[in-house]
Amino acid sequence: MSYIAENIRKIRSALGYSQEYVAKRMHMSQQTYSNLERSPEDCSLKRLKELAGILKIELITLIGEDETLNQTNLHQTGGNAATKMIINEASDTTELILQLKSEIDYLRTENSQLLRKIGNA
Repeated sequence: MSYIAENIRKIRSALGYSQEYVAKRMHMSQQTYSNLERSPEDCSLKRLKELAGILKIELITLIGEDETLNQTNLHQTGGNAATKMIINEASDTTELILQLKSEIDYLRTENSQLLRKIGNA
């Protein structure tokens, strides 16, 4: 399996998307999508851009030309806390996606708590 194919599969899985879901979003059959995922080098650039959009990543990350991906996350928990994450290979995008999902869950919880405090004020 090519690097690009493996990258697509990992990112799709990390997002919890099935092949059927992505195929539907791309207006194609699951079998056609499966072929695209297995041999992305054979599809058009337009299709790869569309897939990158569905997977919520840049095309350059999808095709593996992005060697370094930097992400800075700032949040507060009883004080100032900041974390800086540097991912040195695009293959680590699965870990980044999981980290970002965790950060989103945290921010949603914080947002709910703040809204409750405002409502009680």
